[in-house]
Amino acid sequence: MRLPDRLRAPNDDAGFAEASRDVSPLLDKLYGAGACSIARGAAPPEPLSLRVKARARQTLAALLAASGG
Repeated sequence: MRLPDRLRAPNDDAGFAEASRDVSPLLDKLYGAGACSIARGAAPPEPLSLRVKARARQTLAALLAASGG
């Protein structure tokens, strides 16, 4: 997940922590609580990016169902 807005999502420790907190509830809803890990992607000066890794594969149908769609 890449966040190109450098003003609202700076590529620093605070920006990573905030972005991780923001996406964690969505990932928990889609994959189950604690079923994903989030790591920081590219180093500065690149935009902030998060690498999300799920512990188990999900089908698109399962993800859509979990999202309520």
